[in-house]
Amino acid sequence: MKNLLLLVLSVVALLTSCTPKNQYKITGTGWEKFNDSEIQVSVLDTTDTRIKIIARAFVTDGKFIMQGEVTHPQSAFLAMYDKNGEYKGWKQEFIIEAGNILLDLKPEDKKSTITGGKYNDIILNDVPNRPEIKASEDELKAFSEEFYALPKEQQKDESKQKQFREIYTRHSQVVSAAYQGVYDNTDDAYIRLLTLSKLRTMKLDDRIKELDKIEAELGPILEIASMRRGIENAKKAREAQATVGVGNTVKDFTAQNLKGEKFNLSQVLKENKYVLVEFWASWCGPCRAEIPHMKKAYDHFKDKDFEIVSFTLDHIQKSWKKASDKEKIPWINVGDLKAHASPVVKMYGVQGVPANFLVDNKGKIIALNLRGEDLDNKLEELLN
Repeated sequence: MKNLLLLVLSVVALLTSCTPKNQYKITGTGWEKFNDSEIQVSVLDTTDTRIKIIARAFVTDGKFIMQGEVTHPQSAFLAMYDKNGEYKGWKQEFIIEAGNILLDLKPEDKKSTITGGKYNDIILNDVPNRPEIKASEDELKAFSEEFYALPKEQQKDESKQKQFREIYTRHSQVVSAAYQGVYDNTDDAYIRLLTLSKLRTMKLDDRIKELDKIEAELGPILEIASMRRGIENAKKAREAQATVGVGNTVKDFTAQNLKGEKFNLSQVLKENKYVLVEFWASWCGPCRAEIPHMKKAYDHFKDKDFEIVSFTLDHIQKSWKKASDKEKIPWINVGDLKAHASPVVKMYGVQGVPANFLVDNKGKIIALNLRGEDLDNKLEELLN
């Protein structure tokens, strides 16, 4: 009987000691303005979309709860969707790790306050709140507000743009230096892995060397493979970008619209004086925000031999269609549903959206990333 009791106690002790240590519980509070929205949590992945959804929950009475298991701390991203599955433009980084994590949202805040977890405290709470970073952020914010309050013509002033670049570069250096200090003064390989992406001034080849060292300690975990892939993609994108600058010949491609009809870019160029090749996605807030203005420009210039060809980075046709229908996109709207793995996206070196290329009927790239009034002004110059 005594031996049986000892065996039972040993089994219970084993179960209670193994199960909880890998459990996480994420609780959201203060999210009343997002009631009925769905919260999705994603982590890095090596698939075409670069991310994998690991948890979902709906906001009810301003709260949500998500629970699961995690084998080690991972960078995670919280995103929000409405009840119809439309991306609501909310995205926040945090670290998913064992234990309780509270995401508390104040009415006036754009991001929730993260409480709980050793890695969240070190990487996302301690460093960003250091005095030198706060001072640098305040400088950047103040100049940004001053800059964007200027008339559009004054924003084009080279001295102002140079000053903006200098302040932004200085801010990046301050942030990078703070995280470099954390990186250099820890024995925890997970801290180094989670911090590596924040070393903004580190060269890509140096990142690979550091990943080699971290992998020697942690083994070939998915996040390391994902970061390696990201670095290689960034290198290839830079090489591709060098071939699609102003003055270069645009890269030709063929893609299908939502009805399955094929469009060839070179044929569209032959039929118009100028074509705007636009890369976008249903989940891209800035892309969606730009569409109403693009529609006005399109209405004004489409009868003057101007066309737009949108290429989506969506990988789910339902999402692409829903966004296209909602925005009532009137121009040529194509894609291949391969997201960042698309040969077209890689050929143009597109790393982020929105991105666009204004091309003449001979295939020459005239301008890059025209937004707002800049698109209008360029088309006025060319077509009037």
